[in-house]
Amino acid sequence: MEKRTTLEVWSTVLATWISVGCAIVGGYIGLQTYQADVSRKVDSRSVQTFELFAKFNEGESLAARQRVLYQLYQRQDRTLPPQFSDNDLFVFLDAFEPVEICAARGLCDKALMQELFGPYAVGTFDDLKSEIDRIRTYEADLKLQRKFGAGMETIARQVQLSAK
Repeated sequence: MEKRTTLEVWSTVLATWISVGCAIVGGYIGLQTYQADVSRKVDSRSVQTFELFAKFNEGESLAARQRVLYQLYQRQDRTLPPQFSDNDLFVFLDAFEPVEICAARGLCDKALMQELFGPYAVGTFDDLKSEIDRIRTYEADLKLQRKFGAGMETIARQVQLSAK
C-alpha cells in the first residue's frame, strides 16, 4: 500500500467539507427561490381574480346585472314574473364563466373567487333557475361542452359546500 502524506489527507477532508457546505448552501438557495416563486404565483392568481371582478363591475356586465337583479328583487309587483331580456340574462351569467374556469384551472385564487363572486351566485342562481333551464332546453340540441349558466351554478354550489 502506498502511504499518503498528511497534506493529501487534509486536502481530501477539506474538499469533502467544502462539497458538503456547497450542497447545503445550494439547497438553501434553491428552497428560497422555490418559496419566492410560489409566493409570486399566489399573488398572480389573486391579481387575476381581482381583474375579473373589476370587469364584472363595469360596462355592460354591470348594467345587465343591475337590470336582472332589479327585476328579481326590487320590482313593484312581485306577483308577476321578472321582465328582463335574454341578452341581459346572457351577459350577466356569462360573466361567471371565465371566473369559474380560471379558478378550476388554478389560474385564479379559488377562495378569493368564492368570496367576491359567491354573494352574486348563491341566491341568484336558484332564483334564475327556471330561466336558465329554459335556455338550456333550447341549447340541448347544440350539445355544447358547457351548459348555459354553468359558471354561476358551480360557484354557487362551491360556496354552499364550503359554508357547511
